[in-house]
Amino acid sequence: MPTLAMTRRGQAWLGNFREEDQPVARRLLDGLEMVSDTQFRREMKNLIARARGDESSSTVAAYAVHNLPKRFAPHYFGCERPHAPITPLVCPTTAHTGSEMIVQNILAKTANALKIAVDPTVDEMYASQVDRVLLVTDNVASGQEITTFLAFMQANPRLRSWKSFGWLKFEIITHSITESALVSLSRQAVVHFEQLSRTFESTDWSNHQIEEVRALCRKYSAIRREPLGRQAAESLQVFGHTFGNGTPAVLRQTAGPHGKTWAPLLPHDRDYALGNAEMAALQGYRAPHSLVATLRRLGQVSIIKMLRLERVAAQPRNRTLPGRYGNGILALLTAIDAGYQSPVDLMKAGSMSLTRLHTVARAAYDLELIEGYENLALAIGSSPHPGGAATTFSLQAVELVLTDHGRQLLRRRARPRSPKLRPISPNTEGQGSLSIRTQEVKNSDRPTPKEAPPYYPQQLR
Repeated sequence: MPTLAMTRRGQAWLGNFREEDQPVARRLLDGLEMVSDTQFRREMKNLIARARGDESSSTVAAYAVHNLPKRFAPHYFGCERPHAPITPLVCPTTAHTGSEMIVQNILAKTANALKIAVDPTVDEMYASQVDRVLLVTDNVASGQEITTFLAFMQANPRLRSWKSFGWLKFEIITHSITESALVSLSRQAVVHFEQLSRTFESTDWSNHQIEEVRALCRKYSAIRREPLGRQAAESLQVFGHTFGNGTPAVLRQTAGPHGKTWAPLLPHDRDYALGNAEMAALQGYRAPHSLVATLRRLGQVSIIKMLRLERVAAQPRNRTLPGRYGNGILALLTAIDAGYQSPVDLMKAGSMSLTRLHTVARAAYDLELIEGYENLALAIGSSPHPGGAATTFSLQAVELVLTDHGRQLLRRRARPRSPKLRPISPNTEGQGSLSIRTQEVKNSDRPTPKEAPPYYPQQLR
C-alpha cells in the first residue's frame, strides 16, 4: 500500500534528516492517520445528526468554533458596546478562516434537514427558546481553543443566566479528540466525537521508540515552543483540509532549525495541507496498528492473558467467526478479556472509531458474546432494538463484558493446536489383510524401489 514516505515530497522531507535519523523520521511519517475530505464530511454529517437526536425534542443552535485572539479576552459573545477603560473600541468581530470554514459549510448544508439554527444572535436564541448550543469543530488536540471559545460563549450575561437556571446547556461536537482533552472537556460539557485522535501514546510503538521520535522532534524543530505540537499534544491526526497545530512542528514547518534550508512536507501551509499527489497516495491508507503490541506497551495485562491474546492473534484465519466483522469481533473480545471494558479504552486499544466499535459490538451482541451493548447504543444516540426509543446515557458509564459463550470462544481460539495428521483409511483386500493404499496402482505404474547400498563394517568404510 502506498505511503506518504513513498511520494516525491515525502522523500524530499526525509532528506532533511541525517542518515542515522531517517528511520525514526520515517516512523513518524508512517504513523500519521489521514482523514480524507470525503470521509470527514460524511462522518461529520452523521455525527451532527446523532448529536442532534430527535428533531422534535428541543431547539438547537450551532456554532463553528474558531480561534480567538488574545484581544478577545475582555469580550463576550454578542457584545456590541465599548469596554472602557479596557478598550475604547467596539467589540471586534471575526471572520471564519481555515478549517472552521469547512465546518461552517457542513452546518449550513445540514441546518434545514436537522432543524438547527446556525450562528443565531442571543435575541434569536431567546425568541426560538433554544435550550441546547452545539459548538462544532474538526479536531481537538490540546483543548485550548475549544476551552477558550466555550468560556467566550458562557461569558455572555444572558447565556450565563440561562445556563445557571438549567434552561440552556452547551455541548461539543468534534470529529476527533485526544484522550487527554476528552477527559478534561467532559467535566465542562457533553462531548460528541467520532474517533480518538491518533497520538504517540495510541500507537503500537514501544516506549523506547516513542522517546526516539520525541528526541527527533526536539532536535529538528524550528518552532521551539511547539516541538511536540501545541501544549505537547503529540498529535498524529491529519485531515485533507488541514494539519492541526497539535502535530509536531517538523511536520508543518517551512524552515529548518536555526534558519537552515528545509524541504517542507506541506506545499504552502498547514491549512492548505497536502498536495494532490500526496493526498492520492494516502487514499485508503491506515497507519499500522498491532493490538498485541499496544496492550503489551500499556502494561496492564497479566502474563497469562497476554499469552492467550498472542495465541489468538497468531492464528492466520478466523473460521470461528465467519462474516464481515469476524476479525473485528475477535479483536474486541481479546481487548475486553485483557481488562479494557470502557468504549474509550477499547477504541484506543483496537484503533477503532466509535462508529466501528458500535458496529462490531452490535455483531458480537447478536452472537451473544458480550453484554453491555444496550448502554453503548443508548450513549451514542441509537437504539439497541429496531424501533426502540433513544435515551440519553453517559458514554463514560458504559462497560462491555464477556458472556460465558464469549469466554469459551476465546479459550478455544487460544488453545495450542498440534498439526493434524491425515487419517489413513483402511482398505480391506482380503480376510484379515489391511492395505493403506487409497487406490489401485497397476504393476507397470508402480515405481521400483532403489536397491539398498551394500553393507560395510565400520572399520572398512
